[in-house]
Amino acid sequence: MTRRQHRVRIYGQPREQPDLRRLSKVVLELAQAQVKEAGESIASEKAQQQAAEARLALADANHTRAEADRHRYEGLLAKREISQSEYDRIATEASTNQATVAAARADVAAARLKVSQAESRLTARRADLLSALSAPQQISSSKARAASAVSESARAHAQLTTAELNIGYTKIVAPVSGIIGRKSVEVGQRIQPGQQLMIIIPVDDVWITANFKETQLRKMKPGQPVTIHADSSDQDYHGYIDSIGGATGSLFGLLPPENATGNFVKVVQRVPVKIVLTDAPEKASLLRAGMNVIVDVHLD
Repeated sequence: MTRRQHRVRIYGQPREQPDLRRLSKVVLELAQAQVKEAGESIASEKAQQQAAEARLALADANHTRAEADRHRYEGLLAKREISQSEYDRIATEASTNQATVAAARADVAAARLKVSQAESRLTARRADLLSALSAPQQISSSKARAASAVSESARAHAQLTTAELNIGYTKIVAPVSGIIGRKSVEVGQRIQPGQQLMIIIPVDDVWITANFKETQLRKMKPGQPVTIHADSSDQDYHGYIDSIGGATGSLFGLLPPENATGNFVKVVQRVPVKIVLTDAPEKASLLRAGMNVIVDVHLD
């Protein structure tokens, strides 16, 4: 049996091998660019942190000033040199500044966390660069990515805390109960810390200021009973003299009279007298600020 040999030719294009050096160079350049970007991100986040710390310092200064004013007004209120509403305004401003300090501290904490996250990202990018330089360093890169994931989780938690704090700011509680006298905001309007929203007139703590002539104060003294007749309801109320003003009403005017010269006309001055009601709160709640009443003081 004869064997026949056949020659077979194989035709086709040779398969190209990938250029590993070029691929490694591209990966290395990409890793270096990411490291540079992460470094710039740290600088930016640190600038944001410095700005947040500056805002916190300003808020602390405003809060310190407001607290000092509140303590000073508290002393004036104890001496009855100012009204309760003036003290309430200063106290509200101090409370608002305190909330502003808390918000500024939260912003600083968030800014510091962002700097930490940027540093973690830089660590991860450097790990990627090392991974591009040497394949066996993949384990270190995986650990860096795990640390970056933990930082991202911490950042998300910080964002959640900030969101909860901001939600708490959406509810504004009035320091006193009463009736809204004037409102300066509308629904949907954006407001700023310390902005006046409305004027509330308390109806639970009502008193009367009667301006008596100085010649009528000879027998008046605190504690004397008083009968008040209100024109609005045509009802009589009862109370007593709480205190007598320390100066005449004209002395607190925009242009106090100057009687130092020899030529002046003697005018009988009026002195404010504070009268506190003794009737039930339900009956006293019918009175409103600015109403006219007739006051009769029962002298001893």
